[in-house]
Amino acid sequence: MTYEECLKRLNWPTLESCRLYLSLLECYKIVLGLNNLKFNDFFELTITKYNSARANHSFQLSVSLQFMRTYVTYLLANLYICQPI
Repeated sequence: MTYEECLKRLNWPTLESCRLYLSLLECYKIVLGLNNLKFNDFFELTITKYNSARANHSFQLSVSLQFMRTYVTYLLANLYICQPI
């Protein structure tokens, strides 16, 4: 039985959808301050011109450049460590 068949039979979501859900949940917690993480360490809030096709507000969240640099550095360090000799 394939992975997809097992998921369908057990009525379970895929790992990809679980990761997306948990990422959105963590984002929600950071934005509302429900955990000990600082909003400004991860996101930048920008006010844009109101665009009704996108949302019913003019706020936009974007990942902060500092967080991206830290994350990329972390990934590169782990890739370097995990490479076979």
